[in-house]
Amino acid sequence: MDYCGPNYPMLYCPCPYDDIVCVGAWSCYDIEMVTNDFMATYDTDGDSGITYGDSLNDDHLEIIMSACDADSNGIVGKCEAFDCIVMAENMWRDEYCPESEHVFCELPYDDSECLSCPNEWTCEDIDNMTNDFWATFDNNGDG
Repeated sequence: MDYCGPNYPMLYCPCPYDDIVCVGAWSCYDIEMVTNDFMATYDTDGDSGITYGDSLNDDHLEIIMSACDADSNGIVGKCEAFDCIVMAENMWRDEYCPESEHVFCELPYDDSECLSCPNEWTCEDIDNMTNDFWATFDNNGDG
């Protein structure tokens, strides 16, 4: 498998195992709604991305660009915004609910709108590899 580097979106897979619920935490659905609101609010010129052409306070724009512009092209698209909001949610969980697992959300948008990596694994691929690993190495069946 090729390593595509940090500019490509991370793959988020839901954990099929036990998860501790964190009161006040956002679900993947919540994160999608927050992303849609975020883009509707900050993409003031309607070009499907947050850019230096949007009418934003310079301080806010710099924070958004430095935190969310994964490919450093001066545009924060909704896929980057989604990944950035997932990251922010996980930082919130680390601080306010450290016993909780991180949220892992697949991008709810069309793949053609986001960067992809050649030969990248899907969540199903990872689940199958995990099951194969345990079937091979858990000889006594204790998990």
